Amino acid sequence: MMGFVAISSAPMPIADMVIGQSLEQAVALLPRLFNLCRGAQTMAARLAAGQTITQTDRAAAETEAIRDHGLRLFITLPRLLGLTPPALLPGWQSDAAVCQRMVWGTARPATPAEFKAWRQRDAGLAPMINALSDVFAPGQAVTTALPLVTADTAFDHRPIENSVAGHHADHPILHEIEAETGRGPLWRVVGRMIDIGTVPTAHRTPCGAVVRAPRGTYALRLDHHQGIVTACTRVTPTDHLLCAGGVLEQTLATTSEAGLIPLIMDILDPCTPVQIKEALDA
Repeated sequence: MMGFVAISSAPMPIADMVIGQSLEQAVALLPRLFNLCRGAQTMAARLAAGQTITQTDRAAAETEAIRDHGLRLFITLPRLLGLTPPALLPGWQSDAAVCQRMVWGTARPATPAEFKAWRQRDAGLAPMINALSDVFAPGQAVTTALPLVTADTAFDHRPIENSVAGHHADHPILHEIEAETGRGPLWRVVGRMIDIGTVPTAHRTPCGAVVRAPRGTYALRLDHHQGIVTACTRVTPTDHLLCAGGVLEQTLATTSEAGLIPLIMDILDPCTPVQIKEALDA
């Protein structure tokens, strides 16, 4: 039987880059290393260093989230599904209301019944959601119900559901989708749609700083002595995605078609390069 394995690139030596630097230098450096989630990294670094998050920091993270969701939903996913991307409305990259209008085309459904009616009307991105349902059968590219990430487990290196859909797992629509088709592509994409307009949050915990952002929950700890960083611990949604027994491994284990891999990886959205290869299961 043919299966798939993921080969990720070597992790960036983040700790080596900041150990020995001042807290101020570390706070300035860390966000610059991550173009895909700079706003979230800024908030995490400030909190981990004992600083205060500014309104500018929060606004930047919110705009970043809207842009990232919009790029995925309006451009890359439709193209991978063979659909024509929707016409982009002015302000979609920074205005949550505009982005939501493009997604739903009407008031956002609040219940499974309203969601099913929305799909039947072909409003907003309903054609894309219907196409996605046609591509993936129930049980394909799904995972088990891994525990949802919390502030207490964000630093754990073990299989955890650390994703934007996981942030909204208790939403009635996602709960219904999970019951019908599992935690698969439909669950994850609709979770991204529901997340639009959710302002990224950040707070300190006994272990460090935890930031809830577009890809999931980021965790950062900066140990220091007399203002100099002595250790750095950073755990990202991608770390949880790629760990043994995690979401990516389980998703690949329930995928049988190589042609679906680009679509799956776009939905899972790792923030580091990952190569997927076919592997013969002996």
